[in-house]
Amino acid sequence: MFRLALIFSCVFIWGGSSAFAKTYKPINLIEVFTSQGCSSCPPAEDWNYQLKAHPSKFETFVTVEFHVDYWDYLGWKDRFSQSIFSKRQREYARQGYVNVVATPTVLLNGSPYRDWRRSKHPPKDKQRFPGLEISREGDILKVSWQGNATGSRSFDLWGSLLSGSNKDRISKGENAGRTLHHHHAALGLDKSKLVYNKKSQRYEGKIKLVRSEASVPAEAFALWVSPKDKNGPIVAAGGPW
Repeated sequence: MFRLALIFSCVFIWGGSSAFAKTYKPINLIEVFTSQGCSSCPPAEDWNYQLKAHPSKFETFVTVEFHVDYWDYLGWKDRFSQSIFSKRQREYARQGYVNVVATPTVLLNGSPYRDWRRSKHPPKDKQRFPGLEISREGDILKVSWQGNATGSRSFDLWGSLLSGSNKDRISKGENAGRTLHHHHAALGLDKSKLVYNKKSQRYEGKIKLVRSEASVPAEAFALWVSPKDKNGPIVAAGGPW
């Protein structure tokens, strides 16, 4: 069902092929690192799942459920798991954002967020930077950003296509016999760059979002900007696909 997102400066139809640019409000990026093979993970997945109907979804936050593959050897192959998601989590540790690589891990704009166990509401965090101007042409998103005052000539641009809501019955491994609930499971992880354009005085770039898990339809997308060669996002956007 098509959902109208109230995050644009005016209402328009986001078609499957093209759309003119609109500015998205800067929102919080919530990353949930999890695995269907991890017996400790269902509570974090359930917390993320219940946020699917929250009225401020895409207005103040977007969640991305990254399924790591390092627990797949325990007897159950997670259908959403990808090695690139495990690499992203390890990079967070290598860059000093987190101390350990473990599941479940919930990050708010790149920093550990532990209050998910005590609250059913999405976390709040003050946005310091302007939003992204995005237009779509097929699977390619063109992005323009006013940027910040750091003087950097380029930033990394990341994006993921996201699943809708899924319920998976697990027959083997640590969660054998359980039904797990997933929402906004990442179907891929893509990276590009935003480069400063002196003429427009904005950072500009484009990114192609690919479904590495092609059997699952994409319902939404998340897009975020981070400093060059760093994982932690400084501005994010999301909406229906």
